[in-house]
Amino acid sequence: IAGEFGVSRRNMIYLGHSGAGFGALQCAIRDREAAAVVINPVAELSAYSEYQFAARLAQVYRPGSSVGVLCAEFPERFSISACLKPALAADMAPRIGLIQNVTDKSHFLSHYGRVCRTVGLPETGGSEPSGRFLSVTYDKRGGHSVAPEMSLIEAVALAGSDGSGLL
Repeated sequence: IAGEFGVSRRNMIYLGHSGAGFGALQCAIRDREAAAVVINPVAELSAYSEYQFAARLAQVYRPGSSVGVLCAEFPERFSISACLKPALAADMAPRIGLIQNVTDKSHFLSHYGRVCRTVGLPETGGSEPSGRFLSVTYDKRGGHSVAPEMSLIEAVALAGSDGSGLL
């Protein structure tokens, strides 16, 4: 699609919230040129192993299986951290902006925090030396389903430690 519009893939951003954030991260990691900006992302499906919807997801993926078994068998499909590790080792990790509501207690440590630790980002917000990764937190009552102001999303897309931004 980008080619049809004359847009460089380097100038594309995969954007998503929650489960769509998982998809945006997976796409950017596999694309290796486009960036991802995600809000309160799901990143580690193993964190949901005790939830009913995870059991249903496992049944769709492989009848008779469980999320735990699938995460162990296919770590890069079910874990953003596992998917990032080979890209980081090959110095081919994409540009990622993580935006996380601090009132989202169910995702802060097990999803956002784990990705931050994988790429060397502070959970309190900031970037790391390469400028490829940026984390920003916001504080809005309501937790996971409450999005930040659009100005914050735009700022993350346009910010970067080297001044060039994620784009």
